[in-house]
Amino acid sequence: MSQFNSILTTEPVSDNEDLVEISCEDQPCSSQFSRAVKPKETKRSTETELENIIIQVGSNDCCSLNFESDTFNEDYKILVATAKSVCENVVISGLCPRLDESKGNIVKGNERIKQIANDENFLFIDNDFNFRLLRGNIDMSLYSRDGVNLNTKGVAKLARNLDIIPKEKPKIQEDLERTPAYQNSRRHDNFSSGYANFHRTQKQAGETRGRVHPHLGDSKPSRSQRYSNHSNVSNNVKLCWYCGEQNHTSSVCRHGAPVICHRCNGEGHKAKSCQMY
Repeated sequence: MSQFNSILTTEPVSDNEDLVEISCEDQPCSSQFSRAVKPKETKRSTETELENIIIQVGSNDCCSLNFESDTFNEDYKILVATAKSVCENVVISGLCPRLDESKGNIVKGNERIKQIANDENFLFIDNDFNFRLLRGNIDMSLYSRDGVNLNTKGVAKLARNLDIIPKEKPKIQEDLERTPAYQNSRRHDNFSSGYANFHRTQKQAGETRGRVHPHLGDSKPSRSQRYSNHSNVSNNVKLCWYCGEQNHTSSVCRHGAPVICHRCNGEGHKAKSCQMY
């Protein structure tokens, strides 16, 4: 006797009412066996339209000594026909590999399933590939110790493969705060602690924070160009390293951080005292 238990589900799964279960069982008829589909009771109303149906069958029969690929193929076709009678969009999910299967029956079963999917023009999900490592070995981190049943991680992997995990709208603010641009702007706002802290932040971030004036293009002056105004001033004259103004120092400068020249895009002086042009 060959028996399949399959979950027919809409996408995404949100509660138990989205699940429909059917089974295919061998029923005796004269001297031969004829297979009939006997849908089990479900909470879902028969008037409810299903957007998608995903067929996922177990693999216990594949490890049986009595496994016959032809019988498997016929049973699965009945299952697919039943699914098609409920919904036009059917997704066929392949068998997951298991450690105790050494006869290649799961591979044969997946070949039959994939062929049915191709014949019916249905999407086929290759779980055998997704549950193996690059070398071809089964990924045991997805299984219980028996190497047969999926653990919590494996079930989550299967759900991702089937794409039936409920999709939530991302929190825009939290996502924004994780972006490098947002973090860089936060670091730039903390320059008020002083010029030394400004350079220390640059070193930690590993980048240059020269802002570009919208009318001057993207070219950045060299360090010698940025501070050329300061190098031309006598050592006897007080000069602020933040704004380039005389008669005060950076420790008392109201700007709190190096200003940007709107003429040369350099730092540490204003456009009115720029000597580049």
